Amino acid sequence: MHIQIINFNLDGISRNEYDQVCDDLAQTFADVPGLISKHWLADDDSNTYGGVYIFESKDDYEAFIASELFAAVGGNPALANVSSKDFGVIEGPTRITRGMGELLAMVHESSAPLGAPLYKRLLLLSLIPM
Repeated sequence: MHIQIINFNLDGISRNEYDQVCDDLAQTFADVPGLISKHWLADDDSNTYGGVYIFESKDDYEAFIASELFAAVGGNPALANVSSKDFGVIEGPTRITRGMGELLAMVHESSAPLGAPLYKRLLLLSLIPM
């Protein structure tokens, strides 16, 4: 598993306009190969926004940062002071604190097809309520 944290400030766009763009782009991000989840961040008081991305692997993260989507978002003039930092995950304590490592371990031990996208494997395990 691999984590990416992106932060930026809005420049020339209102929070309402930004929220609409986020709504419009959510499915595009959901379709990124190897992306387990994206958590959209907002701190209106400091005009700081961003995302926490959780990838299945460092390879998936590296493919994302080489993608047109990453380049387009990073080059958007409405986003200023963009920073991106990636992190590996310390699996042992993450499992103890009920992090994604524990969930992924259960998924990989399941009988769900390994080639299936992660969310489909989770649905098969009934870990995500419908």
